[in-house]
Amino acid sequence: MRSFAPRLCQPELRVLSGNGARAAVSQIAAGFATERGYQVSVEFMVDAEARRLIEGGERFDVAILGPPLLDALAAQGKVARETRAVLGRSDIGIGVRDGAPKPDLSSVEAVKRALLESKSVAYGADGASGEHFVGVLARLGIAEEMKPKLRPVPAQYSVEVVARGEAEMVVAQASRFVGVRGVQLAGRLPQELQTRIGFVAAVARESKDPAGARELVHYLSRPEAASILRDSGLEPFVE
Repeated sequence: MRSFAPRLCQPELRVLSGNGARAAVSQIAAGFATERGYQVSVEFMVDAEARRLIEGGERFDVAILGPPLLDALAAQGKVARETRAVLGRSDIGIGVRDGAPKPDLSSVEAVKRALLESKSVAYGADGASGEHFVGVLARLGIAEEMKPKLRPVPAQYSVEVVARGEAEMVVAQASRFVGVRGVQLAGRLPQELQTRIGFVAAVARESKDPAGARELVHYLSRPEAASILRDSGLEPFVE
């Protein structure tokens, strides 16, 4: 959990956020806390964990999750649909340790070759990027060959696994590589194998400070945030 608190005794907002938007949300939330005088605590997790918490009655003020999940929570009355705002989306990339040679990812065949030549490949077993990667392996016809090399790990820590030297490569949302020491984004999957994972925000129906929560959602999705989103590996304001 990250907490941004410029002053004591200020109103507090609790945010539950998907892990792929970590770098951007952290920076924007810190700016909001400084400018608007709020304490903002952000907890990053995979969407499935956020869903479990929210459906279980966890108190929060703002959720930042994938569009299908957020829409499902809106249908349940957990978030206010009318506050829904698009932040951006991230595509899928492959990373290696800092200083390691970057594999050729320029074509479908190049990606297939890079995966087959790798010693080990980590991916988030409980996240959207990991689910997509499993489908990519099937499309490439190498799912069985890759089984001994795969390192399924919690999506929240998949990039860090490579940074620690526990896997040679990692497949994850490109936005996840920003700010993680010891790992570099080697490149993105070619368009034929690509998908884009979106992030949208909404205010909790039971927020203790709905006005402040709405203000934060607006701050996250305003045009001025676009440069931060881009620098964090996200394509802003697209659904």
